[in-house]
Amino acid sequence: GEVGAKGLYHNPGSRGADAGVDGIIPFYTSAKIGETPTQALAIVQVKGGKVTPDNVKALSTTVRRHSQNGVAAKCGVFICFEKYKNTVQNNREKKKIKDFSGDFDFIQPLYVEDLIEGAMPQLPGMRKAA
Repeated sequence: GEVGAKGLYHNPGSRGADAGVDGIIPFYTSAKIGETPTQALAIVQVKGGKVTPDNVKALSTTVRRHSQNGVAAKCGVFICFEKYKNTVQNNREKKKIKDFSGDFDFIQPLYVEDLIEGAMPQLPGMRKAA
């Protein structure tokens, strides 16, 4: 997809291996400055068409269940068209990830229209592993 082409995330593997996972973004998070950062994953779900409340809620379930090579998913990025903004905002889990750099949404929407403008998900410590 368009997002993957930007190198935003890598594909998790064969299609259908894990329902609702279109991509994975590795990131590092630490609750306090000076604490050794923990690796975590953000699950990316891309919805090209109509978005239902169940689609949005399902991402929370996927995030809770998903881990890869012992690294657990900690949040989700839901990519869709902006006209479904209210559906996403009203049905996403409002939990936050606490990081020393701020609080991040457990489920964050990212709209196709913003992606075209170069928007990226907001995740803790988007630095690459050394």
